Amino acid sequence: MGASSSGLLDEAKISNIKGLVDSAFQSFSVFYRQQYSAAYIGHLHQEVEPKKEGRGLLLTPGPQYAREEVLYQGSVKFSCWDEQGKKCRERYAVLKGVYKVEIHENMETFSRGCSAKLVLQPAGCSVFTTEEESRAHLEKTCAGILNGTKEDSSSLVSSPDVPAVYLHRPFTGYTCFLFQQEEERDHFLSALKTCIRHGNLDPWCDPSYESQAYVRALRLYQQDKGCYESWEKLLGTEEQVLASQVMEEVLSWLQSQLQSRVKGKKTERIRQWLATVQATYTLVLVQLTASLEALREECRQTASANQALIRSNLDQIMSSHCFLEEKVKACLCEEAEKVCSESVAPYISSILEVLTENISVGIQGMQHTLHTQMDSAFTHTIGGTEETKMALSTLRSISLDQCYRQVENLAGQLEDLKQRFGLSSTQRLVHSAHLEMEKLLNSAVYTLELFLQASARLQPSQIPVKMERAKERVLKQLDYDSRVVQRRLYQEALLEITLPALTRKMDNKWKSELQQFEQYIFSDYSSFILVHNIYDDVLRNILSKEIETAVQDVASRKSNSLLLDTADMAISQYSLLGQTPPRTAPGSPAVVTRDSSSAAAPPGDGEEPGPVVSHIGPSKSGDPDHLLTQIPPIPSQTLLTFQRPLRPHRSPQMFQPNALKVISLQRRKGPPHLTSQPQKEEPKTRPPSSIPAPHRHTRLVQETKSALGH
Repeated sequence: MGASSSGLLDEAKISNIKGLVDSAFQSFSVFYRQQYSAAYIGHLHQEVEPKKEGRGLLLTPGPQYAREEVLYQGSVKFSCWDEQGKKCRERYAVLKGVYKVEIHENMETFSRGCSAKLVLQPAGCSVFTTEEESRAHLEKTCAGILNGTKEDSSSLVSSPDVPAVYLHRPFTGYTCFLFQQEEERDHFLSALKTCIRHGNLDPWCDPSYESQAYVRALRLYQQDKGCYESWEKLLGTEEQVLASQVMEEVLSWLQSQLQSRVKGKKTERIRQWLATVQATYTLVLVQLTASLEALREECRQTASANQALIRSNLDQIMSSHCFLEEKVKACLCEEAEKVCSESVAPYISSILEVLTENISVGIQGMQHTLHTQMDSAFTHTIGGTEETKMALSTLRSISLDQCYRQVENLAGQLEDLKQRFGLSSTQRLVHSAHLEMEKLLNSAVYTLELFLQASARLQPSQIPVKMERAKERVLKQLDYDSRVVQRRLYQEALLEITLPALTRKMDNKWKSELQQFEQYIFSDYSSFILVHNIYDDVLRNILSKEIETAVQDVASRKSNSLLLDTADMAISQYSLLGQTPPRTAPGSPAVVTRDSSSAAAPPGDGEEPGPVVSHIGPSKSGDPDHLLTQIPPIPSQTLLTFQRPLRPHRSPQMFQPNALKVISLQRRKGPPHLTSQPQKEEPKTRPPSSIPAPHRHTRLVQETKSALGH
């Protein structure tokens, strides 16, 4: 809809709106340019010295929906908010893997590949299934323009006696879908909510350094206006998020200008205001999209021009960064820890309790649902290819709506957070949990499919045993992965919810004093090292430690089985792979030793050996020759593991001699050992080798290559 269609936006107001948008964008762009340079430095440093990855998952990630894969298609009765009083039209709705709602003329035009008549972006949308909920939401969004307006007899939203879905999009009104059967409505609603979740969070799932620069710039832009809460507002693309923030400023001005011009009864006022807001949002989004793309391109060119200079001085830049970080820590750590312990820490456990009560129960429900469906799908399957495909297809179509609703219950239980921590919405938190549950289910089904692919080569009598073992293994891995995911999800949510409160209190004193730290930055590096970023990272680290302590406390309680204790993480990994490693002290890494009793249990007949997960360290004796004396002839199936390279960014062939260990995957009846021949028992103490260290290293490499057959 064009701007002039509302009749309330003249050229002067349109010009003022563009001026407000440009002013807001100029303020944002200052922060973005600064953050882009800092993020680019981090990107280059990450290339040279990759950070350690977090704890991995056991399940194999399943493929995402194909862009053209249809999640839902069917005939619906369709109407928009600006068609009040008109008869609903018959349309054909299609929801695909691009997570958008397509409205086609009919099924024939869709089948012929014609373009959709209308495409709805679901990011940031709200969904209702009753007229009362939809009307209440409308009146809430239009509250500022409805002061004292009398009710009229006509209903704003038609009240059909058929199943309905009302889709309210940000700043663009609502759309109504009518269905003949509740079952059809529920199917559409499930697919629609999937599109909303992915539309909200997919842009932020794997952020690039440009996205990281955007997030920090948006946070600083918001803080500059006195608003410290921004995490829950990251719903949709970068352009949509920024447009939503700018619209808050524009609508405040627009309402003051049009208050006296919006007349009539409540229904008419809402219609006029929605038309004006939609026209305004279109102007804002178009202008910001073009401006943001131009800003990105400008920053990319600047970064590219400085790349050679940055790479040649990267070590000095990072050293300067570390030096400044220590200075900042020394000045504010004590006070920050005190503020954290007084204003944030007392509430972490209660928030965590609400999260575990709802998210954990939802995830457990997902596991139970999958287990039940597995048993049902494979009960009468004898291993035929087509039967297996049908069973897997059934598992892929499992509905988690009931499990999702369990997670949604936490919204009401976290109401007090809106006052204490300023959390405006729990939608991002809820959708994050939903997406994690969806990924876990897809990964479990995909991993099961990979396990069952080998069953085609087995004898018919072995297939049922193979299937049962595959199901058990997948369910165990799913249980482990679910706990790892929960722990990560809770830590992120707690950090993002509570960090604004800590930052706000610390800013009262330190925001004006941060400038003093700039004296420690060389002028040549001033555009790459930002004091505020270091300050923010210090606060995050302090709060993260407090959160880790709280989560660990919950996980370590014997009565709580919803989270894994970090001391038991490695134990759980081994148990899933058929191994039983010795208990280690809490916090110590699990180590696979040559003579350990933690050998893998022998696989049964017809079962393939599972993967080996290990953390290999140097030999206990400290002598690399001790390792070489036990290297047997290498079988065809061998896994070589290394502790770490000397320089991760250089040649992968450079490894520590002490770290080499060979783990054979050769099938055997007894516990596997590193040697295939009996070894002479060595004395408990070895005399120091008389060979100088450099020569010993050379000999080690030569003998290792010889043992490997090179």
